[in-house]
Amino acid sequence: MEELKKYFTQKKYEERKRVEELLPLYREYMINILEWNKKINITSIREEKDFIKKHYIDSLCLLKYKEWFQPKTKVIDIGTGGGFPGIPLALFFKEVNFTLVDSVGKKIDVVKNSIEKLPLSNVTLLKERAENIGRLPLYREKYDLCVSRAVAPLLLLSEICLPLVKIGGRFISYKGEEGEGERKDAEKAIAILGGKIEIMDFSFGEEGMEKHGLIVVRKIKSTPEMYPREMKEIKKGWK
Repeated sequence: MEELKKYFTQKKYEERKRVEELLPLYREYMINILEWNKKINITSIREEKDFIKKHYIDSLCLLKYKEWFQPKTKVIDIGTGGGFPGIPLALFFKEVNFTLVDSVGKKIDVVKNSIEKLPLSNVTLLKERAENIGRLPLYREKYDLCVSRAVAPLLLLSEICLPLVKIGGRFISYKGEEGEGERKDAEKAIAILGGKIEIMDFSFGEEGMEKHGLIVVRKIKSTPEMYPREMKEIKKGWK
């Protein structure tokens, strides 16, 4: 876990004493996921060193914007898969409320089993399709932040995620080199959905990692009631 320790301390994201307290929790979750991965395909990453770089450090690049994670902030993680970026962030921000969503029950079950012995009282797991919960009053426009590392184009993700974000909140998409092109394709739809691109931050990229960054969309007005549509309609795109 030395690489994660180095990341925390060199970036000055946390005091050394708390880093020492956090590292065993990150290690336990990693071991649990890798063990489950032998039975159920959760991640293509098999080695601890790659796990730390490509799951932990990548997920935690949002620490650059720590001020967004105030106590009682509500965060929803769409397409969480093996719990990323939700669990790494939830371990760090104990006073922030996280809801992790995935439509694949086996993945939610793996995350549930992997956090059972961890001190995580700030995580709720939800097996459901994101476009469905975006139409429900219990979830619609209730979150300060929506994060997603889901492998889907920004255009599709925007229609799924922005309805969940309250006015003044943010939808944050983790993207690779494809981000710039996807931004151009999604700008019109984002505006209709009530958002405006606030930040294009591709300043990340630890050694040995692919170029990656964040596209941050600020919610400036309410999403029209007709969105999100059914997935088959979302996939048809926007005219």
